[in-house]
Amino acid sequence: MKQALVDRFVGLLCVLGGAFWAYTARTTISGNYEPPAGGPQMFPFLLGLLLIVLGILLTIIGFASQKSELPGSSEVVDKPDKEEIRIVISTFAVLIIYGFLLEKLGFLIATPVVILLTFLGVLKIYSWRLVLSMTVGLTVGCYVLFGMVVGTYLPRGTWLQ
Repeated sequence: MKQALVDRFVGLLCVLGGAFWAYTARTTISGNYEPPAGGPQMFPFLLGLLLIVLGILLTIIGFASQKSELPGSSEVVDKPDKEEIRIVISTFAVLIIYGFLLEKLGFLIATPVVILLTFLGVLKIYSWRLVLSMTVGLTVGCYVLFGMVVGTYLPRGTWLQ
């Protein structure tokens, strides 16, 4: 498949996904837009808008690059190999596991477990110094930023109560 066609297709998917995300954020998250913070809907809604804008840009790039191709040129996108497919499937599996563990074990236990799974299982990075520093750093950093500074509720887990 040509790169320009892939860019247009992925750009369209981003626009549709962003529109769905923004609509879902507006209709399912309770609260309203309160200046200056914007309420609980603001951040997810803005992420949806950002995805729409990036999707439009990618679609435009896809159309522009197709017009600039010379006749007879064939910039073909290779099919994903087995390793790339394994990474994609593993990433989805880790996200599903995180969703389950976050509810059951809470943020402070589920997050380091999932980061370890990601580094060791998905990315196959075995440097213990890097893995442990990233695990502790990301967990503590997210807890401090979202739990303490922003004041967001972080799940405590139903199994540990």
